[in-house]
Amino acid sequence: MNESSLLSIFSTFGDISDVQLPRQTDQVSKHRGYAFITYTQEEDAEDAMDNMNLNELHGAWLQEHNTAAQDADPQAG
Repeated sequence: MNESSLLSIFSTFGDISDVQLPRQTDQVSKHRGYAFITYTQEEDAEDAMDNMNLNELHGAWLQEHNTAAQDADPQAG
């Protein structure tokens, strides 16, 4: 899994402004098992979460979270 493949998969839901795939600090070639995908429109992000949450992608189960909403409201969990 890399940024290009995530962009290809998730861009079906709308325009993406950023894809971040954090890497292991001791092994740059290995990712940590999560990614941050930023859509230009909130509705597109919600559509992606609704459609991809709890689906399998390359042998891993996806769990979608809206971190922008959590960042906007510090009380959100």
